[in-house]
Amino acid sequence: MNTKRRVFLTVFLISIFLCLTVKAASPQNAVATIYKIAGKVEIKQSGSEKWEKAKVEMPLTAGMALRTGKNAEAFIKWSTGSVVKFSAQTSMNFSELSLDKTSKIEKTTIDISEGRLFANVKKMLNKNSEFNVKTPTAIAGVRGTGFLAETSEGKTTFAVVEGQVSVTAEGVEVLLNENLQTLVESGMPPAEPAEMPEDLRQELNKDAKETSDISKEPTVEGAKETAAPKEVEERTEVINQTIEDIINQDTQGKIIEEYGIPAEPGCCDR
Repeated sequence: MNTKRRVFLTVFLISIFLCLTVKAASPQNAVATIYKIAGKVEIKQSGSEKWEKAKVEMPLTAGMALRTGKNAEAFIKWSTGSVVKFSAQTSMNFSELSLDKTSKIEKTTIDISEGRLFANVKKMLNKNSEFNVKTPTAIAGVRGTGFLAETSEGKTTFAVVEGQVSVTAEGVEVLLNENLQTLVESGMPPAEPAEMPEDLRQELNKDAKETSDISKEPTVEGAKETAAPKEVEERTEVINQTIEDIINQDTQGKIIEEYGIPAEPGCCDR
């Protein structure tokens, strides 16, 4: 294989690799990303046993787990504008996380084993879309609303500040409208909806405003449309240097082959 063909093939293959890498890792292609964190927040990749430090703009995929430490919190933002706030000492995973850009069908299921979240879910564009929150005692189905889910020691509280949430446990479903809450204990159906206390309402109104403000801010896709993750940029620099070295080596080899003399140092530097 001559020099030109070898260099061309090398550049071509590396270019394909880079395109696939950027597409897979870039936040603008993700259904949801980490928007803001405070304190100790960790992520575990699907199929891994290792927890790693969470970072802002980190893209999330189905099967990933997240946990927050003491006095920590994390905000996850969906490409559709929905925002979920995870409070301190919360453990959860995304058992389902997908969005078909053609049909606009969104599928999200958050399994929260311990802790608290506030979800500000935007109205879904397709009737077949689902946004569910599962706890050890119940499941809540959402279609455009702001609500709380807090679970601990076999008990879960659901409370709604806006919209409507369907809560199901032990084959029984209750509908929560604005300013209502229900308690679900392990092995029991949801309690009859009741008006939430004033102090909880005020607290959730603050969460609603905070998540709503984040929802209105530019997404990662809009703010950094052409930005690639740092690791991809670093990899690109290494690949560029490798290509340059290949060209230099091939050029020097050609000089030796054609003229029978060694190339002088630096003769082929760009």
